[in-house]
Amino acid sequence: MKHKIDKNELYFICVLAVLIITICILFIYRLSEQKMPVVLLDEFGYWSNGALFAGLDWSGISQYNSYYSYGYGIVLSVLIRIMKNGNYLYQSALFINAVMVFGILFYSYKTNIILYPNLNKIVGLVIAFIIAIYPSNSSNLHIAWDELLLTYLYTCSFYMLVRFIKSSKSRYFILWYLNIFLLYITHQRALGVVLIGIFLVAIFVKARMVSWKQLLLFIIMYMSLFALHRYVKQEILNSVLRNNEMSGTNDYPSIISHVIEWFNIEGLTRVCRCIIGKIGYLIISTCGLFGISVWCVIQKIVNSIQKNKMRFLSQDRSIVIELYLSGSLLTTILIASIFTLSNNSRIDGLTYGRYVEWCIGPWILIALGKMCSDKIKKKVVLYNIVVSIIVILAVTNIYYKNQDWEEYAFVCAPVCFVFYRLCRGYNYLLPALQVVISIVAFCSMMHISKRTRVRENIISMMGIILFYIVLGKMMIDRVLESNYRSEVVIQMYKEIQMLDDEADVLFIMDDKQTIWYVADLQILAVDKKVYSINEEMKNFSEPFFLILDTYSEYGKEISANLSPLVTNWQISMYYIDQLEYDFERRRNE
Repeated sequence: MKHKIDKNELYFICVLAVLIITICILFIYRLSEQKMPVVLLDEFGYWSNGALFAGLDWSGISQYNSYYSYGYGIVLSVLIRIMKNGNYLYQSALFINAVMVFGILFYSYKTNIILYPNLNKIVGLVIAFIIAIYPSNSSNLHIAWDELLLTYLYTCSFYMLVRFIKSSKSRYFILWYLNIFLLYITHQRALGVVLIGIFLVAIFVKARMVSWKQLLLFIIMYMSLFALHRYVKQEILNSVLRNNEMSGTNDYPSIISHVIEWFNIEGLTRVCRCIIGKIGYLIISTCGLFGISVWCVIQKIVNSIQKNKMRFLSQDRSIVIELYLSGSLLTTILIASIFTLSNNSRIDGLTYGRYVEWCIGPWILIALGKMCSDKIKKKVVLYNIVVSIIVILAVTNIYYKNQDWEEYAFVCAPVCFVFYRLCRGYNYLLPALQVVISIVAFCSMMHISKRTRVRENIISMMGIILFYIVLGKMMIDRVLESNYRSEVVIQMYKEIQMLDDEADVLFIMDDKQTIWYVADLQILAVDKKVYSINEEMKNFSEPFFLILDTYSEYGKEISANLSPLVTNWQISMYYIDQLEYDFERRRNE
């Protein structure tokens, strides 16, 4: 007997197909133009770790870089081993990003139908789609660094925790804290999630949700994994970074050294402002959903404690979900504030959302899940409207009024940056547009809170979906603006292949822009050995390629005698078949 497809199943399949196609369009949009990094040495930090795991030595460049965690490098190492053509290596990494976005969609949907079993499946799928195309996810879809991996792993950890709470099966407990460990080796700012995870394990033991056998397994695995992590990290410091003076820039000892300076009125004021700014940014970027979910989470925790006092876990185990979300987010915001405040030169520290946006997905899920399945009081929604409009106006029109936003890190707070780029030069259009968008978005939220029918819920969420898609497209365009080096680097790579593919590549660190080009070239020329003349001398009897700053003193000296193979306003590349210049003198200067 043939299985007949139910009408609701057919609708679900059609909606799923449309959402998958939309994500694919965001992925392939201008993909052919991307062959190399766009975020300077941040991306290369992860690629150089991947090269180490793939058996390659890129330390000639990475020795000038800071330390970056290696979790994403493990993923990249597989691609480096498989892909023999450097032209498609970077694009293959972006393909992995797309796979992770689909993973975020999948696990968000699975979590949604567990937490809200009465919610229509199509509505649950649309909510998961909103989480998947959240603005930072759309922009990071076209950047090969660790942000999407962090988001994916945190979404997985949330799903595993929910499954463990609902089923008490040990395999979900193991997968949950394994995901937490993977979060930490992907980036150290996930330390807060590790600490909250350990705290929750203690609660599980006390509430008899975890047996002593499982606890022993947890301790043995965590100690083993962190011992391995310490070994791998030291190997990266020694082999990839060569223990350079910048190797500790992104590490906790370096960051914490700044904390002592903040124990005064001015320092504490800066910390509080930074924390409030990040919370405000999350409210803006989620169209107010973050504020609604915070209200729901706090309300549930308080009510559970008041009803059951200290025995609330034995009565309602699902409260652990709220404890995990709130604890991990608060610690992440605090750590993010410490990281951004340690760099006083940043003008975007107030709204630097990149360090916290990877854990915002479950909060969007809770807000929309509650609004589509339960009645939300109008005053809660109205409260979020007022707060969001005030925060938007304060952030983009008061704090940054006299700042040069050309220096603003666009991928670190996409929503604020896009608003600015959209209306730059119009003093009154920007706040007016922000107010209109806020009111429209939150009116649709109020519509959801009053209606429970599937069609009306989906139509109400279309405003957020369209808003996020437009933001995603604008952010991808902005990412490509930063890819100005690609044409020159591809030309250099072609010259090397045609002229002498066996020759080494050397560069002179006259200017930091030189290393940007050399790092991009290394990703194209995967197997090529790159040397820094300033640090590493070798026998120059064989021909070699030399890359240096076009207008440096030494660049002008060489250009007077040789014609460059490739040149632009920043760098030049020469092919030298004999030692015509005193490099030893140059090194000792």
